[in-house]
Amino acid sequence: MQRNFDTSAMGSHPAFAVSASNFRDHNSPAAEAAQDALIFEMSTAKQRRKPKAASTEKFAVAKDPDARFHQALEIQERQNAGDPVGEREASWLDGYQTHPEFEARIELHKSFGGNDAG
Repeated sequence: MQRNFDTSAMGSHPAFAVSASNFRDHNSPAAEAAQDALIFEMSTAKQRRKPKAASTEKFAVAKDPDARFHQALEIQERQNAGDPVGEREASWLDGYQTHPEFEARIELHKSFGGNDAG
């Protein structure tokens, strides 16, 4: 039984450069090379996401919505600059960025050119 898969979303990733027929034998050199490439990429991506050393300050989420938004922007700026961001800050930011409060404020911020619209 041969299965047909839609591979259009896979793009040109090296792990997907091996044809599906080569995966019938999971021990083939091509399959092992593709698996190794995928494992390597996943492990390096995970390392890039890890927050840097925790800052010496204790982290507390601001109580006011405007202050929370500006706090998130400040943490983002530090991350983008490669400055240390604490693990709790990074974790909070990851969650806050998907929160409707942040999503609405960031759209306003972008629309008004970052002129304290949020």
